[in-house]
Order: sequence, then structure tokens, then C-alpha cells
Amino acid sequence: MFRYVHRPLLAVALLLISGLVVAATRENTLGGPPFRDPSVQGEDYRLVPAVAKDATGKVIPGVTVQRILLKDMEGEWESADEKLPPFKSTLTPDVLARVQLFFASGGGWMVTPRGWKVYAAGFGVDGTSSFLFTAASGPAQGWLSTYDIPACLGCIYDAADMFFPQVHAMREDMVGPTPRPAILPRPKSMTRPDKCTVLLRYDTPDSPPVREAATFDASGDPFWHSIDVAIPDADAALADALMLYYRQQVPRCGTR
Repeated sequence: MFRYVHRPLLAVALLLISGLVVAATRENTLGGPPFRDPSVQGEDYRLVPAVAKDATGKVIPGVTVQRILLKDMEGEWESADEKLPPFKSTLTPDVLARVQLFFASGGGWMVTPRGWKVYAAGFGVDGTSSFLFTAASGPAQGWLSTYDIPACLGCIYDAADMFFPQVHAMREDMVGPTPRPAILPRPKSMTRPDKCTVLLRYDTPDSPPVREAATFDASGDPFWHSIDVAIPDADAALADALMLYYRQQVPRCGTR
């Protein structure tokens, strides 16, 4: 599974003395170009036209819809005939006129600005999913990344460690003593609307300003979700609308 946000650099100096591990530093890097390991259409994923319907069964008009088909663990393509769930959103008609829809198993309904393309798509055996989209002319003009971890506990702790202080002790219980991570680049802002969510904004080279929402909820079975949206400031209203859509797809804190 390729991971496009919160890439742990693990620029760590380790000293092994009588079984003791001493780590000098540990840095976690926020997402941004240049992106590695693009998925290849036709080999790693397929795109097929699809239809989006609302909760009443009415077709949503005027919106390009594509389904992202992936391979299962045996290397077989999933079926394109499976019925899709309703597309539920509070996006206004003005916003819908400027976006396109993708659906993928594990990713659900994903919304991007119109004309954007799939850069990478992956779904792991443990349910972990990662999808990355970029503007048609490349990530310097915009990109969007979703990352979901529903089961791999170590992966969840690794992703959440730099944002949620309580996670560090959980991670150490699993892997042993580790340094607290430093976040690079330093966010311009970071807020916590509830105990499960962190909202931040940051700048990274060759990219528009980035908005991120990260969710770690351990009230039931722990899970991690993050969404990064990088859109030029001239389209800040569209960026805000997309962030709101993706945040609404995540269960409210403590209800999972």
C-alpha cells in the first residue's frame, strides 16, 4: 500500500547497546509533490463510466461519474456490475457544476474538481485504502488525497502519532520506546474541533496551499482517516466545500 500523506521519513539514528534502542530524531512529513509510484490505468486500476443517484433513486444530472475498479488479492478485477450506494451530500448545485465524482470500493464516493485525474489508487488486504488525484496539468495546480486505515493498529498509531499526543504512549506499548515525531513542514494553523479531529493548513513546494482534516477515533475499534485538499487560493470556496463534504463522510467522534 502506497502512502501519500504523513510519510514517515524515519531519519533515525539507532544505537543498539545490549538490546537498548536509542533514537535521535523521527520526522513525519506532510503530503505534497513530488509524488512517487503512480498507478497505471489498465494495470493497477480501471475507469468505467457510472451513474450517481441520490437517496431517492433520482439520477444526479450534469456530473461526470466514473468508477475506479481495482484487483482483488487473487489479481482478479472486481465487477463493474455491482450496484452503487446513493451519493449523499450537501453540495450545492453551483458546486456540483464544478466537480466530478469517483466511486471505489474502500474509498466510497470521492469528489474532485472537474477535469482532475487519478494519480494513484490502492486498496490493501486489511482494508487500508489510498487514493490520490491531481489537476490535469499536474499537482502544482492542485491535488487531493484520501487515506483510510480501518484495521492495521500499528499503521493507525503511526499515522496519528504526530497529531494526537495520547497516541504516542499507545504506539510505544506496541513497538517500544520511540522519539516523539516532528511535523514537517510546520503547519500554518492547527485546530481541534473535537477530540478526534485535527484541522490544519500548510504550504509545501510546487503545490497550492493545503488543507487537511485528520481523524483518529479510538472510542470503538480504532480507525484513521485523512483528507488533503490543495487548490489555489482563487478557488478557496471550492476547497472549503470539498473539505466539508469529506468531513461529513466520517462518523462523528465517538459514534463508530
